[in-house]
Amino acid sequence: MDQKVCVVCGAISKIKVFGVDVCKACKVNYLQALCSVCGCIILLHHPSETNYCHACREFFTKNDGIVLHCVKGNNRCEISRNNQKKCGYCRMKKCLEVGMKATEIALDSKELEQDQKAEKITQIIEEFKETQALVRQQNFEGVQISLFITQPSIGPFIHRLNAWQVFSSHMDQEILKIIYFSKSILSLDQITPQDQLALTKKSIFKMYLLHVVPAISSKGLVLGTGRIIDLKSLELLFGNQLAKKILEFSEDVKILSFNKENLVHVIAFILMPKSQEVKNLISGTIGDLIYIQTKLEYLDRIFRGSVLPWVRENQKWIKLPEIFVEIFEI
Repeated sequence: MDQKVCVVCGAISKIKVFGVDVCKACKVNYLQALCSVCGCIILLHHPSETNYCHACREFFTKNDGIVLHCVKGNNRCEISRNNQKKCGYCRMKKCLEVGMKATEIALDSKELEQDQKAEKITQIIEEFKETQALVRQQNFEGVQISLFITQPSIGPFIHRLNAWQVFSSHMDQEILKIIYFSKSILSLDQITPQDQLALTKKSIFKMYLLHVVPAISSKGLVLGTGRIIDLKSLELLFGNQLAKKILEFSEDVKILSFNKENLVHVIAFILMPKSQEVKNLISGTIGDLIYIQTKLEYLDRIFRGSVLPWVRENQKWIKLPEIFVEIFEI
């Protein structure tokens, strides 16, 4: 059975508020109210004495200042959720009676635009979570282990070449998911494709680590296929220092205030650190977020300082995937 998560912060949700999965902490963010014009049910963070649904806001904005006529001619049509579109005159009359003003609607429209952007970001994040398909650590027992060191007679250099030949394909599949996620998030800020690519390249390894860290343990890394790359093979790929530090990072993350699902919010934050909509999704503490950022910068420096140069130097002996080559500029 799929675990339900809060649509606000991504934490585990055990309750529904008006059909919406939320956690106890975010329950207060969803309150039921009625549109003061048509009477339809709406969900708001902070309802007031007069509340308007999106349809009535849009209607008022489009028709403010336009001469309308009652369809019945008596100017007394009842406006409800089911017949709100039948008489524009009486609907506009009701809008004015409840206190709608053009200036207020303009401000509300800006807030609505921000809310819609936040909803899009949340939707993109939720879709990305679904594509992760990471095997959870409680399922490590009994899964097949992939060993890159299979023939002791072969030297470490050849073993490492073979390891990168195989692993780059697995890494490429996960990187492709991150690229699609990055493009979807960054396009909301109208960033050009060239700048999107530059930002993605700059942070790709940090985002990759956050993407796979829930599937790393002392046994190794679980791939999307369900196979495990053992720890010795990770040391062969990344070198002893980086492999050890990645394992330490995975252990540290387990005790932080970020659960596995919420790490996706940190990926979004790496891409859009100034976005208030993304900041609102971050549910962990500021101290833990700073720790994660600092640690990722450190791991990224090691990867780009020692591992990536080795791959570039020896890429003539390895058939690397095109996306992998492009994103790491090999």
